[in-house]
Amino acid sequence: MEERYENAAVTWTQQFCRINSFLGAGKREAVFLAEKILKESCDATVTVYDADTEEPYIIAEKICENPKFRLLLEGHLDVVSPEGMEHPFYAEIKDGILYGRGSVDMKGGCGSMLAAFVAACQKPLEGDLYLMFSTDEEYAGEEIKKALEKGHLPKVDFALIAEPTNGTMATAHKGEAWIDVEFFGKSAHSSMPHMGKNAIYMATAFLHNLQAYLPEMKKMAHPLYGAPTMSVGTIEGGSTPNVVPPYAKITIDIRYLPGTSSESFLKVLQNLAVLCKTENEDFSAKITKIGEWNDVCTDRESPTFRRIWQAASKAMGKEVELTVMTGWGEGGFMNLYGIPVVYFGPGENGMSHRPEEQIHVDEIKKVALAYEQIINEVCGMKRNTLEEVLKQTGIMVADGAMATELERMGCDLNDSLWSAKVLAEQPELIGKVHRSYFEAGADCGITASYQATIDGFCKRGFTEAEAEELIRRSVDIMVKERADWWQAEGKDSGRAYPLVCASVGPYGAYLADGSEYRGNYGVSKEDLRNFHKRRMELLWDAGADLFAVETIPCLEEAIVAAELTQEMDAACWISFSCKNEAEISDGTKIAHCAKALEAYDCVKAIGINCTAPHFVASLIKEIKNNSTKPIIVYPNSGEEYDPVTKTWHGNKDGKCYCDFAAEWIAAGAKIVGGCCRTTPENIREVAELARRK
Repeated sequence: MEERYENAAVTWTQQFCRINSFLGAGKREAVFLAEKILKESCDATVTVYDADTEEPYIIAEKICENPKFRLLLEGHLDVVSPEGMEHPFYAEIKDGILYGRGSVDMKGGCGSMLAAFVAACQKPLEGDLYLMFSTDEEYAGEEIKKALEKGHLPKVDFALIAEPTNGTMATAHKGEAWIDVEFFGKSAHSSMPHMGKNAIYMATAFLHNLQAYLPEMKKMAHPLYGAPTMSVGTIEGGSTPNVVPPYAKITIDIRYLPGTSSESFLKVLQNLAVLCKTENEDFSAKITKIGEWNDVCTDRESPTFRRIWQAASKAMGKEVELTVMTGWGEGGFMNLYGIPVVYFGPGENGMSHRPEEQIHVDEIKKVALAYEQIINEVCGMKRNTLEEVLKQTGIMVADGAMATELERMGCDLNDSLWSAKVLAEQPELIGKVHRSYFEAGADCGITASYQATIDGFCKRGFTEAEAEELIRRSVDIMVKERADWWQAEGKDSGRAYPLVCASVGPYGAYLADGSEYRGNYGVSKEDLRNFHKRRMELLWDAGADLFAVETIPCLEEAIVAAELTQEMDAACWISFSCKNEAEISDGTKIAHCAKALEAYDCVKAIGINCTAPHFVASLIKEIKNNSTKPIIVYPNSGEEYDPVTKTWHGNKDGKCYCDFAAEWIAAGAKIVGGCCRTTPENIREVAELARRK
């Protein structure tokens, strides 16, 4: 998730919390604010229902053709009374904590969901995504039922509800039923009570028998869900002290275990009434169920739940604890329609409805990331593929140098992080470079993650969490620039929708000593796996279309990258740095490398980058003779790199870059771009050449 959406989750939460949505006018204001944000931030279809009432609700949908999954994100924007709070709607943030009515229950969760939904809408999905905010949950919860009954929402495959669970995942809660027990007597003057039949005495007798039964319920306790309960919540009867009351009523709240029903307890109450009748022949009662709110019992072993739980755990950085919710939520009605549901949101439930209600803003951000991870897992990002782009273009044009353009813009890259330092300092400049290459004709862009590693960032003083965010950011920047360019000019140009290729530089790039041109690391294969694995996971989860495993100096590291890609069910190209017309940097024959990688289906292309242009035509022939995969080449300008000063020296190879590109295409290259010291102008020339072919 781009940092701007994480921050937006907090900003939007704060805006919601400044609205008094205990009142009808405030409910409308909150819903209309959500509508405004959605329409300004994404291309989802947005509809407000019952807009002219005091209980509106909003549904946004981002749908696709032939969805592989349908996911609902659901929350409520109404709040309980602000009574007892000094400044309930100031929504002040102090020391990283947001204070105010609704901050926990559940505007914080709504802010997280809104950010995740908007972020997801920026990418093509392979599933349908729905977002609903209701305004009647605190006292009725009927809107979700109405939305399902009227077809405003389909029966989705799974639903997430943003109840505050402190980052745990609640998979169940008890069902709830309200039962009226009415007692019918006969009025008389209180001076002659024997002439009447006292309904309050009947209620008292019934309550006495009910209390005697309650210990039996403790014996029904479930190890996970606890025991069912019955509790008398209200009692009424009589009109004046001098009249024997002819009528009384109690209302009982029943909480029954997940997977059971209220009917067995209704039968218990009926039996108690029979008992009372045997004790007093004048006893007369009527038992009526006046409301029921269904239980939730989601199967923790189902494949779908496991995927969702694992995705959330991955984003949270630990196994998300599985819990049971003590109260009731709107998932009960969803369960009635056969929709599996879990409750998962930021904030402590114990803070709900309290005068000091508050939520940590970091929790809002963290859960927003988890929602995004879940969306990615089940709805998937519809990733562009190299095969599709090649089919459309014939010859695919890759982009050119990132660092060269950043230096031209004034960045000092004499640093162990090289161009990756700009991810932290001036990420907008990276976006400008990506945009310039799309405008020049590139069919794919390579992210600024070549030297972006967790170890490298941590050595420079960043925390591990900050390092992971910067690695994700490299993809987020590219995704945004692709979307902006496509919307502005690409979709009407007849061009292919560009690939987002996540750069995976070699271990030697992290060492920052030029060993990516030698390959003599002196580390084990397991060390290489551990070095690359987490970074590749972050890049893939952020939405890359494939990995650009590049400037690889030794076959062992290429095999490690291919194996990790295959384990992730991802895709990559692998390109080597080469020292002559036949060998990669460590002296291994390029022909041997091509043969070794032929067996990996996840490797979509093999080639050469950051190599002198005059070696490339011969290297292409070697690969072509030993592999059926498309060949990618994006050499440097021909200058030599000094790893100590991190500068380039010498003259460029004699021919113009476009003439070299023509040779490479003639030799069999299917993907052509540029590496160090190449420019958007070079790529423009290559694009013009490729589109004449």
